[in-house]
Amino acid sequence: MDNRDMVCLFIDDDLSILRSLKMWFFGKNDVFFEECHSTKEAIAAIEKIKPNVLFLDHSLTGSSGNQGFEVVKHLNNLEDGNILKNLRIYSITENRSEDVRKWYISNDVAMIGKLGTAPIIRQLVDELRVDLNEQKKISVKI
Repeated sequence: MDNRDMVCLFIDDDLSILRSLKMWFFGKNDVFFEECHSTKEAIAAIEKIKPNVLFLDHSLTGSSGNQGFEVVKHLNNLEDGNILKNLRIYSITENRSEDVRKWYISNDVAMIGKLGTAPIIRQLVDELRVDLNEQKKISVKI
């Protein structure tokens, strides 16, 4: 990770999920929440906020249902590494298909469930805040 403070971004198309997660981070000015309904909106939010920790919904409102893949592919193809240098990405999804899981693993994206996992996600963010400069992955058992 670079030596700046942690900036965490949650992207989801479900406003009620974002509101629920937001309650767990009340008063934290380094955690942002963006309601996005397309790959384009998600990429714009990422470029605007420039997080170093991203929690990304797999299926934003759109035709393919795989917008999480599309966002990660876009980020992997960026030539300007300064924008998202050492970005840690976590897919917040209830899609547990083997193909989805394998794709995320092969692209260095961890998968975390969405429903009922707010306390676990809060713990993970707190640990990331502490371990930001140690260049290690934090694993959370769900």
